[in-house]
Amino acid sequence: MIPHHQIPGDEKQRSGEPIKIEGMNSFIEPNSIIGDMFVVVGEVHNNSLETLHFVNTAITLYDTTESVIGTDTTYTTPSEIAPGSSAPFKLTIFGDSIRGGVDAVDTYKVSVGTGQRW
Repeated sequence: MIPHHQIPGDEKQRSGEPIKIEGMNSFIEPNSIIGDMFVVVGEVHNNSLETLHFVNTAITLYDTTESVIGTDTTYTTPSEIAPGSSAPFKLTIFGDSIRGGVDAVDTYKVSVGTGQRW
């Protein structure tokens, strides 16, 4: 597993309780047709008192010199998370979108944000 860091991004909070990323894991998924992919999976947990809408995650990949070599974003499934609930996410970055390919990834950071609340 490649080392990772969870960063807050533009977390939306009420009553001082954060949105948390839990159970995050990364792996390289081989594919002989489209090439290897770097994948990060996890869950976003809503500790707030309100339903979160349009919950998204963003990843930034770094090489050994801490240079950015790739980025991507995705929404949780579902993209709406009720108070006290969680929703999974899967970030998949194709190797040809990563400068140096999947083997160049040394560390990554994942952030979580929301579009709005109703």
